[in-house]
Amino acid sequence: MGSKPSTDESTQSELPEDQAFTIPSEEFSEISESEVSVDYEAELLAQRERYLRLQAEMENLRARTAREIADHQRFAAMGLIRDLLPAVDNIERAIEAAEKAGDSTTLLEGF
Repeated sequence: MGSKPSTDESTQSELPEDQAFTIPSEEFSEISESEVSVDYEAELLAQRERYLRLQAEMENLRARTAREIADHQRFAAMGLIRDLLPAVDNIERAIEAAEKAGDSTTLLEGF
C-alpha cells in the first residue's frame, strides 16, 4: 500500500513556530506604496461601481414588483368576468325573447 502524507499534528509540528506562517519580506520589497494605494483605489472604485449597480438593480426590482402587484390586483377578476359574460348575455337574450313573446313575468320570477 502507498503511504499518504498525513496532515496530523506530527507533520505540522516539524516546522518551528516562528517560520510556520511567515512570508519573506523580499517578495513585498519590490512593490511600492504608491502601487499598493493605486491597486486599493482601483479596487475601491470597482466595488463602488458594483455597489451602485446592485443598488439600481434592487430599485428596478422593487418598481417592477410593485407594477406586477398592481396589475395583478387590477386584472384579478378578469378571468371570472370572462367566464360569466356569456351567461349574462344568454340571460339578457332570454329576457328580451320573453318580453317579445309577452310572457316575461314567469321568466323574471325564475331569475
